[in-house]
Amino acid sequence: MFFVEWLKFFSSSLPCINVALEIFYEPNDDSSKFCTKIIYDLLNKKSMLNLTLGEQERSFIYVEDVADAFMLLLEYGLTLSHGFYYFEVGSQQNIKLKDFVLLLKKLTNNTNTQLNFGAINYRQHEIMKCSLNLDPLIKLGWKQKYNLVQGLTKTISFEQAKHKINK
Repeated sequence: MFFVEWLKFFSSSLPCINVALEIFYEPNDDSSKFCTKIIYDLLNKKSMLNLTLGEQERSFIYVEDVADAFMLLLEYGLTLSHGFYYFEVGSQQNIKLKDFVLLLKKLTNNTNTQLNFGAINYRQHEIMKCSLNLDPLIKLGWKQKYNLVQGLTKTISFEQAKHKINK
């Protein structure tokens, strides 16, 4: 929050762009991140995954789409003299976490792992629905290139090769 106030303070003399980034995923990401951990557990056919009910809706976006958005915003920033600008970057479509995990299970061809939805309670103050306004970014010409299946397929293929896991 302090950083945003700092940007607003300096925006009278220079262009300041604040970017709110939703959940991005990528090949070779940190194994503690949700997407990478689930992929790894499913590729290794872990016997059971304990999860929440999975009704939370999130916006997952592939890293190359994030990079495209950042490049576009950097170029846009060069055209500005001053002001505060706010952009959100994420997917154009939310997905429930339960559906996301089920999709990962399908894409990893895993028929063994039991998904124990509801075994974990929601966190206190859990945000149940991600809400984004991508219109300002789209008006600048940004377009999501990778749908969820395409991005996840690239990520899964990389993780299979990295960990030498047979399909």
